[in-house]
Amino acid sequence: LALQADGNFYFLESAGAVNDVFTEELSYFTVPVAFDLKLNVRAGTDYQFGRALGTPFWTDTADGGTLSIPSVFIAHRQSAQDVTATNGRRGGGSELLIELMPKSAGGAAGATVADVDMTFREPGTNRIVTSAVSAPYPYPPQELQPKGYFAADNIAAVQKSFVMLNIFVGMESVVNDFAARRAGLNTMTQLDSLIAAVEDYNFEVQDTDIALDLELLRKLRQNLVANGVPDGSSPPPADPWPAD
Repeated sequence: LALQADGNFYFLESAGAVNDVFTEELSYFTVPVAFDLKLNVRAGTDYQFGRALGTPFWTDTADGGTLSIPSVFIAHRQSAQDVTATNGRRGGGSELLIELMPKSAGGAAGATVADVDMTFREPGTNRIVTSAVSAPYPYPPQELQPKGYFAADNIAAVQKSFVMLNIFVGMESVVNDFAARRAGLNTMTQLDSLIAAVEDYNFEVQDTDIALDLELLRKLRQNLVANGVPDGSSPPPADPWPAD
């Protein structure tokens, strides 16, 4: 209903979050910050688009994709610590995660990973605002840095997005294995390595969102064991996520 009627919708992790939405969010989602938002993403010559996660409005193209949203509103939730008394989270705001992978061979250092163009209509003035951003990678496409490469004004937010993407992809892979009846020791090793890596990351940053996601990962592990998946994975490495 919210998608069709140009409104906001929320993910409610607990019953306590319902009250928060109606008492704290209601006054915010009537304040538009942009109308007719259009986003166009094009993969660089040495990279190929994988997929976009975070919105049903995304449309794939030959070299990337486009996103069109009728309106964008302010969300009240301002930080990872903004949860209910029972650690319930309400899904105010949104995040778009885009996968781009190096092509099989070739490519020089400093190549552009993707170009992003954005336009929107400014509320109150109807002025059309445009913006263009290129995302370069200073190393050859196939050369992955042990500690990752993050270039942004708010590096912590980009790193968290990277961790969130790994959590999603890891959970998706494990659940698909179980659904296809091929979950085994390798599946459990993959999940245990992910849990250890996320624990390693969150030991330093102490992010409440990531801590709650860790709870979900551990519950997923318990459910796998309870449903017959062997519990004998290989121990994770001593430093599972050097990027932290």
